[in-house]
Amino acid sequence: MVCVAFCRPEIPQNVGAILRICACFDVKAEFIGPFSFLWSDKYLNRSAMDYKKIAEYEIRPSWGEFIKRRGKGRIIATAARKGIAYHEFKFENSDTLLLGSESVGLGELEISYSDSIVNVPISQRARSLNVHVCAAIVLSEALRQTDALPHPSS
Repeated sequence: MVCVAFCRPEIPQNVGAILRICACFDVKAEFIGPFSFLWSDKYLNRSAMDYKKIAEYEIRPSWGEFIKRRGKGRIIATAARKGIAYHEFKFENSDTLLLGSESVGLGELEISYSDSIVNVPISQRARSLNVHVCAAIVLSEALRQTDALPHPSS
C-alpha cells in the first residue's frame, strides 16, 4: 500500500492535516525528525483532531532511522518545480511519497535516496502549494492508479 513520509516538519498544523489525510485514505504516515515543535503541541492536536487516534503512523527520529526501518518499495520525492508531473508518473502499490519540510523542501541526502521526483504543476506566478495540499493531490492519484482508493459504503 502507498504510504506518506514527511521529513523534518516545521509546522504542527501540517502534520495534523497529513494525519487526517492519511486516516481518511487508510494510508500509513511516517514522520521523520528532527521536528521544529513538540509532538504533543496543542496545534498538532487541534489540526489532527480525533484522526490522530485512528491514523496509522510511525515517528522516526532521523533520516537514518527511517531508511533503516523502511520496507521495500520505491521512494517518490515531491518537489515544487523538479521532476515530472504527478499525473504523468506511474505509481506502484509499494511506493512511499516523500514530502520535505515547509521552508526548504527535501535536501540532497533525501533526494539521493529517491527513485523518482514528482511535482504538482502550478502557475508560474505562484511559489508553491502547502505541503499537505500537495500530499493530498499526489496521494489521491497514486491510490487511483493502484486501485486503492477507499470505497465508501452506501
